[in-house]
Amino acid sequence: TLFPYTTLFRSVDDSEGIVEYAEADTIFNEAENFYALKNGSRFFYYANFASPITASVNEPGVGIEVDGKNIILKAVKDGYYRDVVVTVKDGLGDTYTSKPLNFLADSAVPEVHIQTPELHQWLGNSVKISGTATDVNGITGIQYSIDGGENWNDAKIITSGAGNIGVTFNETVDLSAFEDGLVRIDVKVTDRAGQVSYDYTSAYKDITPPEVKVVVPLSADVVNGQNLIVFDAKDTAKVNKAEYVAPPSAKAGSTEIPLAS
Repeated sequence: TLFPYTTLFRSVDDSEGIVEYAEADTIFNEAENFYALKNGSRFFYYANFASPITASVNEPGVGIEVDGKNIILKAVKDGYYRDVVVTVKDGLGDTYTSKPLNFLADSAVPEVHIQTPELHQWLGNSVKISGTATDVNGITGIQYSIDGGENWNDAKIITSGAGNIGVTFNETVDLSAFEDGLVRIDVKVTDRAGQVSYDYTSAYKDITPPEVKVVVPLSADVVNGQNLIVFDAKDTAKVNKAEYVAPPSAKAGSTEIPLAS
């Protein structure tokens, strides 16, 4: 098994000690002071002592593997582990301990569900984007995009308890700059470990009224008695229903017209 040790230790002196470093996918959360072990990512120790090296760890939620002087730490189960210490015993029988570190193990992405707008809902000049997000380790951010993911904006998070394990979000977005047509809405959710999930929907903006004209009879035609009337109705989206009101008579009211494509 090959591990990425060579590059790191070119600049390290040969004095005895334990050196800690993270794999590229193991991100350090400066705000909360922990390393995120996600999707099987690892954390490494180099024990520069007399061989052979043995090691143990004080937290059962993480496990270690020794490869020469290299020690690989991985999560055994999801959870938050505070003050994790690796104890090293060298070939002379002397023992050493690493500095305590905090780890958040997270193998699952957060769940996110958009509740509004509904798929293909009709919109005016604004849209209410709302939904729910959950994660056992807590939600740290919710963003939305209305331009295919080119730009993301923060959505307001409404917490429902300690730790932001289950939250809702709600944002009213201005669509006045958009032309009539299909609007794609993307939502991105991030949890404490940096895991990301997406949900998306699309809705239809339509603020332009349909156009309608009489095709038959022509304006110059002379009509009398029962007549066929044909209308041409057009819309940038879809004509849902057409009705007409007959000239004043004993029977008032409108009549629905069957639509033909």
